[in-house]
Amino acid sequence: MSKLFDFLKAIQLPPRFLFAAAAVGLLFLLMPEPWAEWLGIRVLREGIKGWIALAAACAFFFGWAQLVPSLLLQVRRRRAKREMLKSLDSLSPDERVLLGYCAYRERRTVLLQLASAEGNCAHGLCQKGIMEEASGSGSILGWPFTISAEVWPAVLSRRDVLLGRDWMKNPATMKRIIDLDERTSARRGGHDF
Repeated sequence: MSKLFDFLKAIQLPPRFLFAAAAVGLLFLLMPEPWAEWLGIRVLREGIKGWIALAAACAFFFGWAQLVPSLLLQVRRRRAKREMLKSLDSLSPDERVLLGYCAYRERRTVLLQLASAEGNCAHGLCQKGIMEEASGSGSILGWPFTISAEVWPAVLSRRDVLLGRDWMKNPATMKRIIDLDERTSARRGGHDF
């Protein structure tokens, strides 16, 4: 029974080790006779040539069996990130202002009241994967929400798009930013994230 567990541990090695084992097996099989004679493995190689080939083939296929799911996972993550970045263009005006405010203040994290309009916007952004809600730290008067690290560069580069054209000259946008400054617990509590 322990040999079975040892075998299962061997096939669960990272793919790079399995591919290395397959390469070593192929090296033993395809090594020229003079090299095998010089290394003193010619007799050993002739006796277990079939087992070396079987082990190399198994290592190669188990390596691919582990590599393919991880490659598919990376492809799915990249696709999800691309969709998330596309969703920045289809946000509601309140969500745009909240993200634009964070980009304007150059803060990834902002403390928001959970029962406020901004808190509801932050929850919507969390569901879209753009923001993350802190777990276990904060209160109903000031709960930290953070823009995910993957999205933050895109938010910073789209600050003018999120806040609107000529947002610094637009009194309505500047009023919303000042209102956000007054309502965020970060400004009142002296925290600067």
